Amino acid sequence: MHRAVVAMLLLVSLAACVGPTQDPEGPTTDPPASPAVRLVRSLQVDTKWSGEPSILALDDGTLLITGAGGMTRYAENPADAPGNAGQSYIWRSTDGGANWTFVDLDFGNEADSLLPYRSGVLGVEGDLATDGFGTAYFVDLTMLATQGVALSLDHGATWANAGAPAAGLLLGTDRPWIAADALGPNAGEGSGGSVVVKYLQLGGAHRLAYLQHAPGPDRGTLVMVEDRELPSCGQTPIAMERTGGESTDARVVMACTDGGLSLVRAPAYFGPAGVEFPAERIDGPKGQPSGGIGAVLAAGQWGTPMEQVYAFAWGDSTNGTSNVRLALSLDDGTTWQESLQLNPENTTAVFPWVDISGNGTVGVTWYQSPGVGDPDTLDGAWVPMHAFLQLGGDGSKSQPILTALSDHVVHEGPICTQGLNCVLDGRSKERRLLDFFEIDVDDAGVSHVTWTDNSEDVPTIWYGQVAPAEGTSEVDTAASADA
Repeated sequence: MHRAVVAMLLLVSLAACVGPTQDPEGPTTDPPASPAVRLVRSLQVDTKWSGEPSILALDDGTLLITGAGGMTRYAENPADAPGNAGQSYIWRSTDGGANWTFVDLDFGNEADSLLPYRSGVLGVEGDLATDGFGTAYFVDLTMLATQGVALSLDHGATWANAGAPAAGLLLGTDRPWIAADALGPNAGEGSGGSVVVKYLQLGGAHRLAYLQHAPGPDRGTLVMVEDRELPSCGQTPIAMERTGGESTDARVVMACTDGGLSLVRAPAYFGPAGVEFPAERIDGPKGQPSGGIGAVLAAGQWGTPMEQVYAFAWGDSTNGTSNVRLALSLDDGTTWQESLQLNPENTTAVFPWVDISGNGTVGVTWYQSPGVGDPDTLDGAWVPMHAFLQLGGDGSKSQPILTALSDHVVHEGPICTQGLNCVLDGRSKERRLLDFFEIDVDDAGVSHVTWTDNSEDVPTIWYGQVAPAEGTSEVDTAASADA
């Protein structure tokens, strides 16, 4: 029955499921027309056990995906999750996602509990960022104890060893997120600027670690500048935004979920230690997040004149179910348009992610199931979904266009949203999608999406691409990784 319902969902165009609602004081002109969009690709990246993937689109078109390897988060017995015990995988594509190559992060080292790669300990998860000059950054977690920042100067083909002391190892940590800025004291192509890692210290404090490139011939290493405690915020990702043309005119932004939705901004650069931490917290859109990763913020510049635009996506569980909502701020977070529910009525949705491109495209993703209920108990058939919106120069927005990213169900049954407690309670199979999946919208408005597929009872990483319709509408569904 579930598969039949989902088959109908995949065959029906989901455009115009919801309409844009403008702030009473917002734009009164007609919203931009929604272009036709198409699902360009939907394919398996690798057959290795993995989940909770992050994706990064570099300026030269290279795509990078990282996913957590198979461990106790998938199976009570680690022997049931073959292929890895303590490494975040990385895959790379140089042809628009049609083919993927597994990137070896061994560095020639033996297993070592202090290195985030190929180690014999459990508990990894990673995140990717770029500084806009082609340098890619990768932060990884090992055994809730150590994380380091690796970097690549060749668009992700090879990576410097994050275990080197210059990379800055952070002790006693959980769930790292990373962002990078193109400018800074050592700005220039290939040099990079500021790299910031947000993480949860196991003592309970959220922190920001600041790293910078070493000058001159040592630019391939990162130097720890300082580490600051952040006001309690929740385990949400971070973004970096430019606020001016000077090298230090940048700030780190993030969604916060403690006590409601809010926005926190902090400097991307610091001077001597001991300077007062100038973090700023402002109210976000109305609503209450739910789930492990309950709210995600995207930042970009759009409109006439150019204004800082924020897109806030979160899970709303106020009515006994879980829905994905989206709200936009077109004036640097001062006001927010009334939020939209993106998933259709009589469906359940979890784990939203949002991104904004340089051409005003907003992309949102989530897992969706027909029927209404609590995802922790709903006997659902889940598919990954994508919403496309186009911003107008006056801040108006098009009707959302909804697209199913997979032609089959990726998970059957409840989705446990209680983190590690799912495994401790014997519900590991209900957590095989883990806590999120990501989207990166490039400057042409093309969405690059990666998600977890558990349809064969083995969680693997998949890639999908949604783009404005041009040429053929055939979908590439071939598995194409170097496994």
